[in-house]
Amino acid sequence: MTSTEQIEEQLGKVLVPGVLRSPLSMNMLRGVSVDDGTATVSLGVAALAPALRDILATQISGLARDVEGISDIRVTYDEAAPKDLNS
Repeated sequence: MTSTEQIEEQLGKVLVPGVLRSPLSMNMLRGVSVDDGTATVSLGVAALAPALRDILATQISGLARDVEGISDIRVTYDEAAPKDLNS
């Protein structure tokens, strides 16, 4: 299993604050890329408050310790239409 696949699997254990569902179950994941031990997780969001984005990013960054070869995980957000999420 690649590190990208491992990160995607681990995202199933993270809960979006205030919703208590994973980014995967909410169709938020837009992509995962890895470059030189740093992973970037791109999430689509609609109306997620900045404070909740920070909490979610902290939770996802903590996954780095569970994925071999990954020293850091960064989270980026793309605005998404509500109809594109949670489907």
